[in-house]
Amino acid sequence: MRGLIGLWCALCFSGTVWGQTDAKDLLREARQLGQAGQHADAIPLYERLTAEVGKQLGEDSWTLVYLLGELAVQHHALGATADAEPLYRRSLEIAETHDAGLDASLIPSLRGLAALAAGRGDLSDADTLYRRALKIQQHQEADDPGLARMLAELGLVSQLRNRLQEAEDLYRRALSVAEATGLAEVELATIANNLGALSSGQGRLEEAEPYYQRALEIRERVLGPEHPEVGLVLLELANLYSRQGRFAESIPLVQRNLKIREQRQADPVALSELHSQLAATYRQMDRLADAETHFKRAMELVEENLGPEHPTLALRGNNLAVLYSDQGRYTEAEVLYERAMEIEEKAFGANHVSVAVGLVNLASLHQKQGRLETARREAEMAKSTIDAQCKGREGSDFCQSTLAIYRDLVDRIETSQQRGPTQAQTVASTEQPPASAIVEPVTTPAEPPAEGGSKPSKVIPPSPSPASPQPTVAARKPPAGDQIHRAQVASRRERQAAVDVLDALRAAHPEQLASLAARVVRADLGERGVWHRVQLGEYTSASQAQALCRKLTQLGHDGCWVIATGG
Repeated sequence: MRGLIGLWCALCFSGTVWGQTDAKDLLREARQLGQAGQHADAIPLYERLTAEVGKQLGEDSWTLVYLLGELAVQHHALGATADAEPLYRRSLEIAETHDAGLDASLIPSLRGLAALAAGRGDLSDADTLYRRALKIQQHQEADDPGLARMLAELGLVSQLRNRLQEAEDLYRRALSVAEATGLAEVELATIANNLGALSSGQGRLEEAEPYYQRALEIRERVLGPEHPEVGLVLLELANLYSRQGRFAESIPLVQRNLKIREQRQADPVALSELHSQLAATYRQMDRLADAETHFKRAMELVEENLGPEHPTLALRGNNLAVLYSDQGRYTEAEVLYERAMEIEEKAFGANHVSVAVGLVNLASLHQKQGRLETARREAEMAKSTIDAQCKGREGSDFCQSTLAIYRDLVDRIETSQQRGPTQAQTVASTEQPPASAIVEPVTTPAEPPAEGGSKPSKVIPPSPSPASPQPTVAARKPPAGDQIHRAQVASRRERQAAVDVLDALRAAHPEQLASLAARVVRADLGERGVWHRVQLGEYTSASQAQALCRKLTQLGHDGCWVIATGG
């Protein structure tokens, strides 16, 4: 414990630093402010301490290793990562000149840099930094809550890297240490939630449920029944029940989450996704009037907030059209299908795969109506686009499933010509639609993501630990408001360069990106200049954006990380 002992001794030289101000009291006050979440108030105190220590003991004083790390933590907790990162790095640079070894004073900076790396999507670097911090933490005299936090953080990184067995082992050990050492219950709930997500993502649904239930019980009791973190667990549990066919149990949980978000004036697009989820579940239960109500509300929210020509509106309209088609309300369905195609054609171009999927849906509707020549013409138009989009990758799941649906449609048209119209399903209502023809809500995947993916809680920056003789750090408290999560895939100085990246991604991966919201956001970083960030998706939980990042990485895109903004 050279770091902490040295810190106290350094601050005790002459007993004071500034006149009557006791340095030990100043440090104690700074730590207490940080622990209470008053990071903006803690920063000036840490800055005064680091400045005075640097002046009196030198800019490479060992005492600065800890102080700079803690100062960085305050900035990080406020989201000022550009201010935090150089402080973390300077702390470690000083430590290297002192042969720091396994001193606990290194932990804040190692954890902070690991969280930043994970946030950028650099999971290999995050893994290395977390393991170094974990090695130091394990070297301490006894297990403490800091060990549980570190194990859980490394488990999350392993989970995002698809090292699922390793992640599970780390989470289970974290849970055991947390229970034995008195880790804060909210943090324990996060570990339980992640274990539930891991089990659910691998199809072990019965095993996942008690973990989610435990996370829900803790968050309701500690945070209150209407806290956003409660809403997130409710949604995970609702999806679990839907996958098990327990629709009557799923609906009240989604309704609770919707109410929580409405009370907090959450992002309307996120509310639209929840209405879509309710509608799809009602449709599964054959409660079609309820399904129609929520599909309509989902459309209204998108149109009111994103405008009448946004691709998300096409997706929502397609959902309602499928419902109408299933009910034989063909005229209403046709209007919605045609409007969806107009939106997609204007947004992506006439030869985009989304337009082709719309044509298949429309052709299937016309086949049901007995308008067989129109249906055949639309089907052939769709086939031409599908062939062009799938050239060179005919073996992909998307291309195979889309072509299979096309062939089924042609067979039904031919059968109808011979024997009269038959009841047939649209692309969007098939059990496994192509990704660009998703009809069910996109709030969370109906099936686990590829490669055993799951829905872990996000990587979060470290914050000051409860008062203790060791300078360990704790996870910050859950955010006070709703958040929208997006996958950030690029950042460019020039806006046109960012737009070019987005266009290239859409062209390369139409089935993944056709129906996703996308935006280029201007970010003024002061001395670092103005950047333009390319962001995809609008999700209610970080796990959905993480799943998109994993998919893009598998497809060869280099650089994707999750960002969160207030809802």
